[in-house]
Amino acid sequence: MELRHFWEISGGTVEEDSQGDFFYYGTKVGKHKITLTVVNELGLCDAKSIEIEVQSNR
Repeated sequence: MELRHFWEISGGTVEEDSQGDFFYYGTKVGKHKITLTVVNELGLCDAKSIEIEVQSNR
């Protein structure tokens, strides 16, 4: 079954490294919300969110 994923991010982006791991890259200091939505080929979906805080942009 094919799964598609969509990221919704405030204040940055989510990138994938060469090993297939995802990481948050952002330059704006403050609180941000990352939401991941997964949809299967039947159109069924689920979404989860986390809130993170970026303390420095260095």
